[in-house]
Amino acid sequence: MNLRLFKFWLFCLAALLPVGRACAENVAAADARLIKMVVQSQLKALSEDDATEAFALSTPEARSEIGSPENLMRIVKENFGPLYHCRLAIFMNPENDDGDITQTVRITDDQDHVWLAVYDMEQEPDGGWEIDGWELLETDTISI
Repeated sequence: MNLRLFKFWLFCLAALLPVGRACAENVAAADARLIKMVVQSQLKALSEDDATEAFALSTPEARSEIGSPENLMRIVKENFGPLYHCRLAIFMNPENDDGDITQTVRITDDQDHVWLAVYDMEQEPDGGWEIDGWELLETDTISI
């Protein structure tokens, strides 16, 4: 590779670095701990059939959309089974994408299938965190 081509590729790579950094900023360590605690608490509440606690960890907007604690449990059981009884939850670092905070959790269900749960988080005026929704993505991975 000639020097001119090498410099061109080096320039292109350097130009991309700031863009990648701006796309996913770090979340402060204290907020990351609080976010993890909220998601862990909801997973625990769901596994214990504590619909009231699981529902309370959602944002007011999410609660309004879901309607009731009982409705939340029905939705989870029918459509998000791995969240209802997960065998293992591994937390990634929360990400800040231009103000949108997400918490990704690697979930292993009771049949050893691996899922990614991506939680949308919202900070409340008092500094606490609540869950504004989630997406559950199936992977091709089986946990051993």
